[in-house]
Amino acid sequence: MNSRATSGNGVTLVVLAGGSPSELSRCLLSAAPAVERIFALIDSRADSECAQVVRLYGGQALVHEWPGRFDVAANRLASYVQTPWTLRLDCDEWFGSSPAESLSRMCAQDRAFGYRLMVRTAHNDSLYLSQTLRLWRTNPRLAYEGAAHEAFSSASLRACAEGRTIYNSDLTINHFSFSQQSLSDKVNRNLSLLRKFPSHSGNLHFQILEILGELQVERSVPRQLEELVSKLLFSDSPPDARNFADLLAAVLGAHIDMVSQQTVDQALKRAPLWYPNNPKVLWNCARQQLIRGNPEGAAYHLHRIGAARRDGRLDLASPTEQRMLGSGLHLGLHTCYRRLGHARTSERFLALSKLEAEREDAVFARFDERRSGGTPAPPCRRVGAPEAQIPV
Repeated sequence: MNSRATSGNGVTLVVLAGGSPSELSRCLLSAAPAVERIFALIDSRADSECAQVVRLYGGQALVHEWPGRFDVAANRLASYVQTPWTLRLDCDEWFGSSPAESLSRMCAQDRAFGYRLMVRTAHNDSLYLSQTLRLWRTNPRLAYEGAAHEAFSSASLRACAEGRTIYNSDLTINHFSFSQQSLSDKVNRNLSLLRKFPSHSGNLHFQILEILGELQVERSVPRQLEELVSKLLFSDSPPDARNFADLLAAVLGAHIDMVSQQTVDQALKRAPLWYPNNPKVLWNCARQQLIRGNPEGAAYHLHRIGAARRDGRLDLASPTEQRMLGSGLHLGLHTCYRRLGHARTSERFLALSKLEAEREDAVFARFDERRSGGTPAPPCRRVGAPEAQIPV
């Protein structure tokens, strides 16, 4: 099979190539035959083999000095695109199967401005799912924002979409995340970037990013957290910050020390109304209900996750651990019904949890073959893990 960019389908692949040559090769091997052109931005300090890898797959290697922030790098890369559609991958991502047919079908939709693709991330012994905009109609006015965690603003997307729609797609990108140690290094790097550029200080999205970053390092967060969250919770509609749902999940999950009970009460009231199909939010609403001794209320939120999954309505804007939609969901329901004294229902959900856990272990083992050089990782035995999140 031809592994070079020759499709002619009007799609240009853009890649920020900051990883190893082997990672970049895996990425391009999976995508190159399905696109028309490839541009990869390579840090001039990176391994010189990266540029050779890009050329091997028919792409153009753009070697530049790293600009110090991710939005500038991503916008510089996007400025080279001349085709009608742009596809974005990071160098440590790849498609598990050929995306050619899916890309052709999606790009043929006249009503579509872009597509959120499914990103499946392996981190430690778990898989996480999220949906993020990775395929869009090329528009020079569309620009990334953010020195760290670069993304398109809602206002920019609305202006450039010109009435067209952004759809969710099942086309899946695979991704290996950082180890726990390197994740801590990444968080500290991103926090440093956020604080380096004071122009972000008035931007709600980046304020929340800073708080979430600090939460990954320690439980105590800046004093402005209580004021910020409580103010937003008493507004009539959710704020225009795509990561506010993540912050609400942290508040509801009792992962923060410096939040008053009044704020948690308001979060429990607002969150399921503002984010009715977000499993991360609903899961932590259930956890908060169990903390309060209300297993019936907890079961209600968990059943809402199951219903959204069956109906295809899941909102995966927040990275969500895959077992929250499978074994963990059923284990949480087992806990709820056990507390309610419904033994038969409780045992049924426990059995379902074990079946789902076996399937999840099999999926993870196949996924992890790509990281371990072909040797499957041992079963993760994650059946009991969600008990740590849902109090028993």
